Amino acid sequence: MPDAPTIPPRPIESPLLVRERSLPALLGLSRATIRRAMAAGKFPKCIRIGRCVAWRRADLEVWIANGCGSVEGAR
Repeated sequence: MPDAPTIPPRPIESPLLVRERSLPALLGLSRATIRRAMAAGKFPKCIRIGRCVAWRRADLEVWIANGCGSVEGAR
């Protein structure tokens, strides 16, 4: 009896959640600039899963499409 065919897992093109340490590389902004935008309320809200803090990638993409909330003005 032949073995059942196996279906290879679909690769995940990009994560749905982005951790804080990955934000600078993903956005091309410094950690300080990101934190200033957070403090000024000009950054997407994070979600918490236990002690993990992350951002929805879709929220970040909308934020970018809408002009990044005037990050320069967050200073």
